[in-house]
Amino acid sequence: MLHLVVDGRPSSRIAIGAHADDDDRRAAGELARYVERLSGTRLEVRTAADSTLTDGHVLLLVGAPEHHEMIDAALPAELDPRRLGPEGFVLHCGDLDGRRFVIASGREAIGTLYAVYALVEMLGVTFTLAEDLLPPRSSELALVPVSRAFEPALSRRGFQFDLNNLHNSIWGIEDYGRLIEQMIKLRLNHLGFFAQCHGPWIDYAYRGEKALIGDLTSRESGYLRIKQSVPDARTVCAAIGAEHFADRKFMAPPHMQDVRSPEQARQLFIGMVHEVFALARERGMTTSLAFDAPSLVPNLGRYARNIGARPYHFGVGVVPSPTDAVGLEIIERMVEAFLDAYPEIDAFYAFGSENYALCPHPDSEALRARMRPRFEHALSTLGEQWQSVCAKFQVTPDRALDADIGGFEIARSAAAIARRLRPDLEVGVGSFFRGYLLRDADRLLERDLALVDWQSSGVFPTVRDVNASYFSGMGDRRRYIIVRGDDDGSMFGMPFYLRQFQRDGCFSEAVDAGVTGFMCQLYRARGTEHHIRFLAGGAWDADLTPQVFYRQYAQDVFGPAAAAAMVDAFECLEDGEQQLGWRGQGNFTWLGVYDLRMIEQRIGDDTNPFDGPSGDCAQFAAACRDRADAYDQAIDHLGAAQQHMDAARSRVSEKGRGTLEYLAGKTRAYRTHLETLVLVNRAATAYAEAFINRADDERALAAALAKAERMFDATCSSAEQTARHAAEIVDHPSDLAILFLANIWDVAQTARLRDIIRRVCNYHHGRPYWVDAPGSRDGDGQDIF
Repeated sequence: MLHLVVDGRPSSRIAIGAHADDDDRRAAGELARYVERLSGTRLEVRTAADSTLTDGHVLLLVGAPEHHEMIDAALPAELDPRRLGPEGFVLHCGDLDGRRFVIASGREAIGTLYAVYALVEMLGVTFTLAEDLLPPRSSELALVPVSRAFEPALSRRGFQFDLNNLHNSIWGIEDYGRLIEQMIKLRLNHLGFFAQCHGPWIDYAYRGEKALIGDLTSRESGYLRIKQSVPDARTVCAAIGAEHFADRKFMAPPHMQDVRSPEQARQLFIGMVHEVFALARERGMTTSLAFDAPSLVPNLGRYARNIGARPYHFGVGVVPSPTDAVGLEIIERMVEAFLDAYPEIDAFYAFGSENYALCPHPDSEALRARMRPRFEHALSTLGEQWQSVCAKFQVTPDRALDADIGGFEIARSAAAIARRLRPDLEVGVGSFFRGYLLRDADRLLERDLALVDWQSSGVFPTVRDVNASYFSGMGDRRRYIIVRGDDDGSMFGMPFYLRQFQRDGCFSEAVDAGVTGFMCQLYRARGTEHHIRFLAGGAWDADLTPQVFYRQYAQDVFGPAAAAAMVDAFECLEDGEQQLGWRGQGNFTWLGVYDLRMIEQRIGDDTNPFDGPSGDCAQFAAACRDRADAYDQAIDHLGAAQQHMDAARSRVSEKGRGTLEYLAGKTRAYRTHLETLVLVNRAATAYAEAFINRADDERALAAALAKAERMFDATCSSAEQTARHAAEIVDHPSDLAILFLANIWDVAQTARLRDIIRRVCNYHHGRPYWVDAPGSRDGDGQDIF
């Protein structure tokens, strides 16, 4: 062992080179800072030429070899970081002239910093995206000798943030600053955004008419989120846990609380994005912007030949025809505006459509006829491996491919515009879950264009193929996977689907396929720490598996005594996620709780809710029953995980205690949320069956409806308990968003359902049943009289 601190006193010194630069000094300062946090002892930082370094202390040599004469002399040739690729670094312990030393050195400045943080982790610190986890302070600090070189398996490792979601659209510059600091410690090196046409990203015009925002997005959100996801973003809507919202009037970034106009929103938001990019670049990261090319703001989109109903689709605005010259002109104005507004970015990506909209115009049909022979591989792969796409969108493979051709052409045109305007940028074409298109796209695109694809077997499972393998055979083309670090179909509980990442081939298969790197879609920076640490680790060690990761993570965070129980808990949580298809059956999506929306749509018929659910009553009851059964199984997995966590509580290390309590609290709240959905589905089943079985017997029907009403009452109580549990674990804006949504979705929607059922029940009992009848509730749940 190499003893750095003994009995609270320094037994080591940090030495930088005689030619050390600011980056070397910063890395040495970080090492000194963490040693002090771990031991309470501050190590001095001196130059290697300092004569006082001959006092028998262990030398911690930090810096680039060309800046540090002792590192240059002591490193064996096989561990010289100058022989490594970009970002490579070495840790090496040895003996030089009777002095024991530890070297932390990188090929570049960022590599040296990575080396220091790797050394800090060897001293007992675990870095996560949300925080540093430290063991209790000790007067003794020692290091196990190591000699190893490190190189990334994937050269790009980072995030692509889509802010059309409550969980990350309320972050402020301080939140991004903390996140960037943690990214560096996890050896992540890229930060990007996915911009929407209907947000405050750019200011531009077509034919002298300015692009308008505010029809799809709400002022209260800073014009960042579509109204349909959160119609009312005022924090007064959150009654349970209201104390957490004391410093916010709206669910928007802190500096955008008083936004009053689109112009003000653009100014404030663009300024924040510039600050975020500056912070990332200062820390050695690259930056990017991506946008959905077939998506126009409605007021300008009306000039174009568009696909779909006017004035817009609630989520994407106006989808232009791929052969419409006007639509392409508007897209060109958008690309110009993006590149003018954000000149500092390193990369720009134009994405095709996520949906399968088909333009019927003869020009578009001619385009498809011309392009179909060039997508033969895509068509065969789609038919053999991607039946899930055809089933979800109710299309044939030919129909799906025809739609894809249009989206691909628009994205390719937008990328060509960007390449012409900024030849210095990395420019690429992106797609949403279109692995089957990639090989044909590679043959069609210019070699200097990158290819990007969102990949998730949770969204679209293939029959046998591994998603990452679709990138193989592309030579030197840059290609990137967008992995879903956080799935927008299930955002209440913590995600646990490392098995999905493994199935999709995010590491070793990606490396074998020549993938350049990944950009992680992330909505929540809190609660996803294990996912991000796994992805970050696998990007450096492509052989990393979920099993190996969970064992090491449990050991490092929770300690040897609690590790086995925590691994068992993680496996149960993985089982629960997999049982719900890795997307939670839509139990808490970016647009709402699927079950509550679906049930309200079927029983809340404004014209006549009194004759039971609309549509096929038996089919509705069966669907509710099946969903309740599925959630019951998931709850069993959560319950088993809770038992393992309880077993770990008495053995957990002090370092991991807070993490265990957070995990336990999140699991408890998520379980209550799923229990609420079981109750509401059982109640809806009972409601439907009342009309199926007793429609001809009014007295029996009334009795059955009374029973259903009591079940809906229980649902409301469970929903309120869900929100109370969520309020117990709010220490990050991402958790604040969950609490807000638990109020406006779980609590408010179950109350609306109960009130509908109450009116129907009253009608069939001969009591006042109209909306403003005595006993009716207003929007705040108060008796209107």
